[in-house]
Amino acid sequence: MTQQTPALGDTDAWLAFTARVTALVGDADPLAILAETVTDLRALVGSVPRHALDHTERPGGWSVVGVVEHLADAELVFGYRLRQILTLERPVLESFDQDRWAALGAYNAGDVTAALATFAALRDRHLRLWARVSGATWDRVGIHGDRGPESLREMVRIIAGHDLAHRRQIARILAQELNSRGHD
Repeated sequence: MTQQTPALGDTDAWLAFTARVTALVGDADPLAILAETVTDLRALVGSVPRHALDHTERPGGWSVVGVVEHLADAELVFGYRLRQILTLERPVLESFDQDRWAALGAYNAGDVTAALATFAALRDRHLRLWARVSGATWDRVGIHGDRGPESLREMVRIIAGHDLAHRRQIARILAQELNSRGHD
């Protein structure tokens, strides 16, 4: 249902996926990417009519609403993992099945305004925590269920790449929807 996310338990595929996502960050400051995502999402979906928000890139895929719902849920997970790494020694970071979460939350039938508000509130809170990370704390590690050891430095790059991937996905979906409407 999502953009080529590996199956849970497929460590090699997860490591390759993570490499592709973090490559999107390049030399950019991952915290700056995290800080700009809410503004970018608001600009992307701000005045878009509901029918466009319901559009999917492909049959069975997530709509724009679904992507924003996913970002809100993923932010819950990322925040929990951040707190685990900050407060425990090498905690196990549970994996989650995002497609099952999407089905449970009926992502594509969601409320983009509510999902964006949830995401924005959580992201603001998490940015304040990220701002307190310094020095050797960046090297603190959690053990991800599919990717293995992951430092806070790596984690912030993964989240930033995740943001960029989904911001681009939303832009593609909206462009595709507008293009299809132009040819009706």
